[in-house]
Amino acid sequence: MIARGIVAALLIAGAAACLGEACNQSIADGSGYKILRITPNVRWGAPLAAGEPVKPGEEYSQANVNLAQSYVIEQMKAQESATLALLARVSARYVTTCTVVEPAESCRKALGTDKCVTLRVDVYSVQIPSMDVAPLNLSAPHASTDTYLDGVPGALLALSPKAGLGTDAALGTTLRVATQTDLAQMMAAFRGNPATSAKGGAHRYGAQVAAAGFRAVDAGYYSGSVGLNANLTLHGALKQAKAEFNYSADLRPLGEGKVRSNTLKAGLSATVLVGQPVVRTLLLRGAYNHSASAVVGGGEAAGLHEDGLLAQLATDGVFQSATVRSSVWFQRNSTVANQSERKLVVRAGLERGIPVRLHETVDFALLGGYGRADGMVPAQDRFAGGSTGASFLDERLDSAAMAEIPTGPIQRSFGAGRLDWVGSAATSGEQSFGHANLTVGIPVGLSRPLIPVFEVFDGKTVADVLKARVDKDNLLEASLKAQGYSDADAKREQDRVMNSVRPAVHYIADQANLWSVKPIVLVDWARVRVGSSDAASRTGLGGGVQFGVVTAQFQAAYIHSVGGGPSAGNFVFRLSFQNLF
Repeated sequence: MIARGIVAALLIAGAAACLGEACNQSIADGSGYKILRITPNVRWGAPLAAGEPVKPGEEYSQANVNLAQSYVIEQMKAQESATLALLARVSARYVTTCTVVEPAESCRKALGTDKCVTLRVDVYSVQIPSMDVAPLNLSAPHASTDTYLDGVPGALLALSPKAGLGTDAALGTTLRVATQTDLAQMMAAFRGNPATSAKGGAHRYGAQVAAAGFRAVDAGYYSGSVGLNANLTLHGALKQAKAEFNYSADLRPLGEGKVRSNTLKAGLSATVLVGQPVVRTLLLRGAYNHSASAVVGGGEAAGLHEDGLLAQLATDGVFQSATVRSSVWFQRNSTVANQSERKLVVRAGLERGIPVRLHETVDFALLGGYGRADGMVPAQDRFAGGSTGASFLDERLDSAAMAEIPTGPIQRSFGAGRLDWVGSAATSGEQSFGHANLTVGIPVGLSRPLIPVFEVFDGKTVADVLKARVDKDNLLEASLKAQGYSDADAKREQDRVMNSVRPAVHYIADQANLWSVKPIVLVDWARVRVGSSDAASRTGLGGGVQFGVVTAQFQAAYIHSVGGGPSAGNFVFRLSFQNLF
């Protein structure tokens, strides 16, 4: 209901704009012009069929212009219902009508008159994720089209696949795939009509099957997981409660050796909408896991069975135009020999673009973290740093990857799991680490704005009108009052909802690009202490290029260790495809 209210508040008609053809704003009622046709023209959205709210040959009048515009808005809202139900997004739109005078010859041939016009209804559309700020990260690509699920093959709707290609000094070349299916909507989505199973209501029960994995082409490493989630979605501060069941198997690097493990996990999580800028969403998770693992190479170790409990608290939000995220994990594991270990890891990051000119920003991504382990820490569980974890800001807050406790500090000059201070298959005692990572994207003028810059009327661009919908309009408040909300409650809900989507709209209007090319600079620092030994530090410095286009993002960079310690370099390559529709 609230999402529909937002859409209604954002669908406001404006003044006339030109798109290639000249728009005539001087035609008055009673001037003798006939209407030849009505043509919807949707930018960044699924095309609409031309309808006949006004029949060809009727007199031109402002009343008929309003009818044409209202017809297109209703079509957009009908299409939008499927997107809102399946993808939890809201839309900001600018709708205007352009009156195009047709040649006299065309008018005589079609209507038997010398004077006729085409009413072209122009629609500008942007999609805003309503629940998770992860897709708004400055390094993430933004699609230039909004398909409303029309024309998308049913298999894509049902399986929501993602794919990626990457390389790492330890893993080599890797292929990654992931998919997630909503069991309640799967059959409808396969038929290309997910809206049929999205009925809404006070509560909504759901179940999803998710699978993800990667395979190292030339090094033999792998990781795979499959999970079942049963969730209850509510309308209120407690947005979602979820029961999670997962099985995973992997073979990963650990120092000069490898670790093979199989893990069963069961847990509960809750997503709470806080609605404050810095803490927009709060995730609470508790899980039990049973694992079997063994160190392979680098000194053999016997197989180990562990039972563990994991607690996590994670937040994300937006502060001063920066995406911010933090997470705390606490894990306690015990073995059949009653040996136990405890781990505490904290990680936080922010990402922001500082505008230097319209749609040109200097992008900063900063990560920091701290970890501590004590007790009898088996070789399989010791901290080992490397490139793993650098995507902390890109993952969805409730993803399986975010649920895993980090394995060590991020140091991208070393391959995944290769920065190992213990270097032994024996059980170790206390360990601690800290790390800081900075990535800077430098604008060089190679980009194309997602929203073209032109004025729809004097001094106001399309971007200005979109921003005004979330900055100044109070139509959502009026809609809530009509639904029975008190004045105070309606105002409070208006402020909460608009505060949550306002940064997204401003980002899309002022900064988002259809494509861009930027040089990037990478700086890493990590420090670790093992037992009572002196702390050791590692620093890395590198650079590369980032290229984003529509739903694909390409990053290539080289980072090398500098200063003391062992010399190491890592070429990081990543090609990812996301938000396929």
